[in-house]
Amino acid sequence: MNQADKSNDQLSCLCCGGKKLTAESTLTSLFLSRAAWEGLPEVTDLLYCDDCGFRTYRRLLSYAEAKQYYSNYRGDRYVAERSQDELFYSQSVYDRDEAWMASPRRQKEMLDLISTRMPDTRDLQILDFGGGDGRLIANLECKRRAVFDLTGISVLPGVEKLMSESDLRQEAWDLIVCAQTLEHMSTPDLVLEKLRDITTKDGLIYVELQNQQWTSRAYPGRLRNDILAHAIRHRNFHKYLDLYSTAFRVKFGLLPPLGFVPMREHVNFFSLNSIVKLGQRLSLEIEASLISLFCGIQVLFRKR
Repeated sequence: MNQADKSNDQLSCLCCGGKKLTAESTLTSLFLSRAAWEGLPEVTDLLYCDDCGFRTYRRLLSYAEAKQYYSNYRGDRYVAERSQDELFYSQSVYDRDEAWMASPRRQKEMLDLISTRMPDTRDLQILDFGGGDGRLIANLECKRRAVFDLTGISVLPGVEKLMSESDLRQEAWDLIVCAQTLEHMSTPDLVLEKLRDITTKDGLIYVELQNQQWTSRAYPGRLRNDILAHAIRHRNFHKYLDLYSTAFRVKFGLLPPLGFVPMREHVNFFSLNSIVKLGQRLSLEIEASLISLFCGIQVLFRKR
């Protein structure tokens, strides 16, 4: 077992604290394995919380692995190399994702939610944590706007880029945006706790997450374990098994017989209930929580 894995005595849900966890064997993806540690896929478990719906992997990415993986995140080489390992990942898929992330509607839905609790942002300091180029906050009228992001992506004009933990903690932030980020974090509970600590009293934290839920019909057992073992040794078989599994899960909300959910850059899958429970465990007040057909899961926390 990788030294960064969650050990058996740590198996409680980090969102709700529940102990009803179901483990389903799976593999790390071809691309993640190559990009993060330059190796073959590894066997791990996908852990399902029966109480709140949170799902995460037993294996964690070390800091060095995450840094290596994200060093070229969503660059031209990233797209080209990932498409070699994942048959469903293409330039058109990437372009569609980019268009969605940069869409005015996405920003509007975020601002509509925030403005009901914070109508005037002109004197505020706003941080986009994991925000890439800062597109979600770039045109907000405020005192200071900054992005904390460890990728090599350049920020938009008028946005300050922070590169260190000390930069984050120099001042408290009135509004923190954390959109499409906690899915990537091996310790999302510690990340949200850190964001709470650098938020001003009565400040807001906006969290946006993909809404990815499915029913598993993988039928664990010896046959499936043998299939996963074969996929480690045979790259093309791994690619087509991944395609079969992912297509059913995305299109029909069903993990099909003998399929698997490979560990990619999304190492967590939240339900609305699970992120709300996590915020409550961290003593954050829930100002708003909903599932948008366009943005996915949206939660607005307040620090008291």
